[in-house]
Amino acid sequence: MSTLRHLTALEPSYPSRLRKLSRPPSTITVQGGSLEAERTVAIVGSRAAHPDAAAFARHLAATLVRSGIVVVSG
Repeated sequence: MSTLRHLTALEPSYPSRLRKLSRPPSTITVQGGSLEAERTVAIVGSRAAHPDAAAFARHLAATLVRSGIVVVSG
């Protein structure tokens, strides 16, 4: 698993789509490669998710990433 990186809106690798928001996040945490992909999907869940649901979310995210889709989560 790759390490986590923290990016601020001032850094060149900060995603261009986020820069276009009226109130972009000042800092984001990134794991993996570039966020400049054509296809992205957000996976949103509960902090108190059932273990089976959390396992499914991990499986879903891994499958999407292997297909070249960027997975984001808030």
